[in-house]
Amino acid sequence: MVRLILLLGLWDLLCAAEPPRGKSLRPNRRPVIGILSSPLQLPGATGYGNYSWIWSTYVDTLHALGADVVPLDMRCSLATLRKKLDEVDAALLTGGSDDAGVHGNRYPDAMFERIKTLFQKATRPDPLSSSGVFPLWATCQGFQAVCVLGAQDPKVVVPTFGTDFSELPLNLTEVSTSSRLLGSAPKEILQELTGHKATLNFHEFGVLASSFTAGSSPAVNGFRLLATDTDTKGQTFAAIMEHEKYEIFGTQFHPEMYSWVNRNETVLEQQINRANMYLMRYFVERARAAMKTMRPFSKARLVKWYPRVSLPVSVLGKSFSSHFPGRKLYGYVFDACRPIPPAEMATDLAGAPSLELQAVNRNFSLLWVQNRSVGVRSPKSIITIRFARISFLATLAGVIVAAATSAACATHVLAKRRVLPPDMLSEALIRVQ
Repeated sequence: MVRLILLLGLWDLLCAAEPPRGKSLRPNRRPVIGILSSPLQLPGATGYGNYSWIWSTYVDTLHALGADVVPLDMRCSLATLRKKLDEVDAALLTGGSDDAGVHGNRYPDAMFERIKTLFQKATRPDPLSSSGVFPLWATCQGFQAVCVLGAQDPKVVVPTFGTDFSELPLNLTEVSTSSRLLGSAPKEILQELTGHKATLNFHEFGVLASSFTAGSSPAVNGFRLLATDTDTKGQTFAAIMEHEKYEIFGTQFHPEMYSWVNRNETVLEQQINRANMYLMRYFVERARAAMKTMRPFSKARLVKWYPRVSLPVSVLGKSFSSHFPGRKLYGYVFDACRPIPPAEMATDLAGAPSLELQAVNRNFSLLWVQNRSVGVRSPKSIITIRFARISFLATLAGVIVAAATSAACATHVLAKRRVLPPDMLSEALIRVQ
């Protein structure tokens, strides 16, 4: 046991050593990307309360592209958030309901302060990163929030029209050909994005393309505009951007959602989805390039250890309910920094009796299906299950400690044992007889 501890300590020292010049010492693992949760308003509720969530489309997309995911709950303290950011290789800002804290009367609110923390992390040197920077991706409302930070003015976000549910082709700008995100993109990828209605827009606000022009007021400083779209009133709004210096990228549309909406049933849909995935794959590769060199074993708890629950599609807004009636929505829900288990989520959604709840508890590979007529597990049964798990782990730990103690005692006895002189040995034998 002592030797094992010494070997592990030596391994940590070797992994923390400075790599030779010109060589990379990146860990042999998948890049870990943190996703910031967004406020969640349950059906029938008058406000958000302490709920936040992460839609599984973001998680599933990153997993499919070779990354692991760590939830970053927006209700946690700033100190906790900063600590978690040091345990991941990159971060992603999701979309969400149009938050007044991003562009409205409550600016800035708790959500925006967390977004600002991620932005500050991405715009400062990262000594634990292989590339020296911290990559950040922003989608939809996250895109708008980053624009607010670039302009230092929430007025840079304005209403858009006819974009609450629209599929639009991209219009590339001149600087896109020299950009990092699109400059090396295959020709067929660009053709899919510009020649078809390839981008999914679910927003009622946006940032005008003119805000990226020098001298405009307010102006999004430090970013290059790579692509635009046009709303039903002829306004040209920003669709894709990247930071001039740092690894910050963003889209007003949802590249991770195309396969969820269109199901990839036709060849064209598959080609368009592949073009959308090119954007997300680029971000994952930037996260891989920034993988921590000083932390071979991440302490962050991956999202696969959290319970996943189903929610009514109405939490995404009225337009989703009308366009996708009956569709199931899966995600990870938190209540003031505490992950909500399936049974508790069912209780909170008790006002919708026709809702079928299904959740996967990946900790112990159990599938819990909540019956519509019976209801949910009682708190007593949940406590019993958790107590049984804790008892099992405690027993296992006791066995390991007992085995280690016995081995140590045996080693001590063998080290102290000596051979008796002949006269003492004879005397001992006589006493035994």
